[in-house]
Amino acid sequence: MFEATFIRYAARNRNGLGSFRLEIEIFETAGDEEYLRNLAAYIVIQPTKDGKGILPFDYEWGSGSLYFRSGRIPLVWLCGEDGTIHTPIRFGLMSLDAKREIIHSRSYTIPANWSVCNGIVLPTNYVNVPMFENIFKSHNRYRVFLSNNSARDAEIMKRMAYERGVILDDLEAREKCSTECKALYGIRDPRRLVSSDRIALAQVLRRKDRMTIRQIAKLIRLPESEVARYVS
Repeated sequence: MFEATFIRYAARNRNGLGSFRLEIEIFETAGDEEYLRNLAAYIVIQPTKDGKGILPFDYEWGSGSLYFRSGRIPLVWLCGEDGTIHTPIRFGLMSLDAKREIIHSRSYTIPANWSVCNGIVLPTNYVNVPMFENIFKSHNRYRVFLSNNSARDAEIMKRMAYERGVILDDLEAREKCSTECKALYGIRDPRRLVSSDRIALAQVLRRKDRMTIRQIAKLIRLPESEVARYVS
């Protein structure tokens, strides 16, 4: 839903998409408690590590304002440009035009009891704050993990690269695909395979060479969405 809505929004505001591409990947998190703490901290601090002069809990496009905060401190999304603290409004109480302005869609909607403020659907509506905080157990442990650590960052990046897969040179990727196709089915051209055999070939390429879903889909000539259903 988000992909479809945002692409239409981008097309309207860019006078067409041109070379614009939207790539969203979602991976289920797995690992021990230490890894989960590293990952959770990485998510919070990463947006402010590229030179932005701001701390995570003041960054409105991250979720740092949500965690281990005193109830006396207003969330960053409630603060106006002049420092005024605004009161959220329930989405269901907004006018039809205001709703469309918020979600940029005539087709989709969000729950009527969700809160909106300063033109933003508040993350408090959909982020499981208690679950996140339970990963760290205490304010102090959270503080420790927020400190930058190159070894922890390297581990996160390694895991992300593994999940995303490796983009090989086109010639190398085609050769690997042809070789595996020959080994499995006696022919080198995957276009001659039925769909089920192409999917089986895709699973082999993903398992052995960690190719990305997109590159595999291109090699076996199947839609990326179809490959993603059967290849993890």
